[in-house]
Amino acid sequence: MSNFYVKNFIFENGERYCLLFNRESDVPTYYENMYITVEVRNRSHSVKTMEAVIRTLMLLNDYLNLKNINIIERIIGLEFLTTYEIDELVYYLGLNHTTKKVVKITDGRRQPISVKTKYNRISWISRYFTWLSNYLLYDKKMEIKKQNLFIRTLDSKKPKLCYDDDYYTSESKSLDDHQKKQLFSAIKASSPQNPFSESVRIRNELIVIMLYMLGVRAGELLNIRLRDIDLENRTIKIIRRPDDLTDNRVKQPLVKTLNRNIYMSEWLESKIYFYIQSERQNNIKKHKHDFLFITQGSSLNRGLPLTMAAYEKLFERIKEIDSLPKNFSGHKLRHTWNYEFSKEVRNAAIENGNINEELIRSYVMGWVPNTNISKVYNQRFTKEICSEIQKAMQNKMYKIFEVIKDD
Repeated sequence: MSNFYVKNFIFENGERYCLLFNRESDVPTYYENMYITVEVRNRSHSVKTMEAVIRTLMLLNDYLNLKNINIIERIIGLEFLTTYEIDELVYYLGLNHTTKKVVKITDGRRQPISVKTKYNRISWISRYFTWLSNYLLYDKKMEIKKQNLFIRTLDSKKPKLCYDDDYYTSESKSLDDHQKKQLFSAIKASSPQNPFSESVRIRNELIVIMLYMLGVRAGELLNIRLRDIDLENRTIKIIRRPDDLTDNRVKQPLVKTLNRNIYMSEWLESKIYFYIQSERQNNIKKHKHDFLFITQGSSLNRGLPLTMAAYEKLFERIKEIDSLPKNFSGHKLRHTWNYEFSKEVRNAAIENGNINEELIRSYVMGWVPNTNISKVYNQRFTKEICSEIQKAMQNKMYKIFEVIKDD
């Protein structure tokens, strides 16, 4: 187990924050938390970035503990890390440390992480060491050569970010027709194959359906409130609400994309309405909030907004369904939506002439469009085309649910 841990909490103004603690003394670490505040939080990075950085610093501290290195004394003494120690640190940062047990650097049981994650970890460690060295050596500016050499050596260890050589031959990130059928058959609320208890089946089926039919992210889905659902116009608003005071989830699900309206079909509308009037109504009890998805069953948190941890646990169960990829997650349904979107745009282009696929995709996904293109195209026309394509997609999508029969 690590000698350090990360604690998440909420300020009175709703701001989410996290700190690194020494497990033995139960006291916040000094320099790491100062860095997080000054260089990450005060530069308006999201709490997700803050937590990623502080967990990277926790890995750094774990490595330093394993090697009995007092990095403060080293920096003040202008010794820094040796080339060999830097190589060891980089190797350590490139491993998956999700298990609680801290093992030797040479232990072969840990799996390597992605190139991008390793690159980000080394980048943040390099920035931290630069800041820490400047802070500790503020009166030793003449000795900056050793510091720069150390930082350059560390930066040189970053892996090269490039396109995957297997980009065209690797397994698709979207689900094929057979996998979709297996998933939707098993997750159907009335299916005997359904892996969940009856008390949560309607909710879990709706979560899968909405991820597939709307192409939204997990954070966007868990942020949807009843007030965001316009039954009359059949639209759902996706809205950014960082540091929302009315959201009691310490790890608030965040909307990373732009605010937008998403079309929902009459069939999807009926599914949402049925869930609201059944499982949600039966479990909301005394809790006064309008988040769409809530915790259900016999839990003490019954009726509270569904957390990201509960969402991820839900998909750990779903990924056990036969024929689904081992790395299946809710995000694969977003990839599936994008694949089917491309097919629908191709059909629309054949019927209606040239259509700017990426501009329309950017609107629906909530991405920032190319500003030069957005100046050329009429916003109203883009919204109308988006609605038409979403209608066509969802009218096809729901049929796969309708043809599935209970075994």
